[in-house]
Amino acid sequence: MSEAWLRDLPAELAPQRAIIRGLIDQAKSIARVRVVVVGCSIGRGNADALSDVDAYVGVTDDGDWRAALPAIDAGLAKIAPIQDLHHQFLSDAKRKDYRHTFVQYEDGVQVDLVVSPVFAERRPDRDWVVVYDPDGRVFGEPEARDPTPEQVRTWMFGGLGRLSAAAKYLTRGSLWEAHAVLESARADLWRLWAVAIAAPDPQFGITAVLDVPGARLLPGIERTIAPLDRAKLLNASVACLDLLTELWPQVSRDQPMPPFAERVREQLVALR
Repeated sequence: MSEAWLRDLPAELAPQRAIIRGLIDQAKSIARVRVVVVGCSIGRGNADALSDVDAYVGVTDDGDWRAALPAIDAGLAKIAPIQDLHHQFLSDAKRKDYRHTFVQYEDGVQVDLVVSPVFAERRPDRDWVVVYDPDGRVFGEPEARDPTPEQVRTWMFGGLGRLSAAAKYLTRGSLWEAHAVLESARADLWRLWAVAIAAPDPQFGITAVLDVPGARLLPGIERTIAPLDRAKLLNASVACLDLLTELWPQVSRDQPMPPFAERVREQLVALR
């Protein structure tokens, strides 16, 4: 299946195809590698020549899964000349302990690679293409992971909290900080809009929105853009708050409007 899928990738993805084929070949040569998955834009089928390769590698864990990393790193270097790379060990509730690696190949292809202990079995994510799975660990229909009410509430509070911070920074005359938190508030606004239009993976905000074929942008979103000007930053912050509170009933699943929203409005209005 993986070879047919690779062969059918658009011609503009030839460099990415070569890297993915290299990942598969290297996986076959490393006994501890049991699963290789390609995801995100290439997995969804809407990648272009600028798209990076987002991949997951699952390795056996006999008490020290990190022992597989030197062989994986050597494999990455065999695929093509590497210009630069960076490793970072992270953890989260989903994978617990894992390593993220960014690779810049000399031919221009970028790779975002996650390596972690392999799962026993699971259903695929919606954007997964399983390119190596000799044990048949991935099977079934793709998982539909809709955001929980708590996630939606977290994004709403994220936007409100950042707009409250914008009011504080505008009061202090710190325009750069006000600009920065307004940008972050807009990111949460995009996440809520992604929920409203039922975009997959709304946690990715604007990226999730634009990945929907024929996606509609949030009407009025352009009013949340502002240069380093106090009055314009204030107006943009109010516009962002307006959109958050207008959108909330559509995405809240009957959760009440957070009282914090009124407090933020009072902070911003007091600056006019």
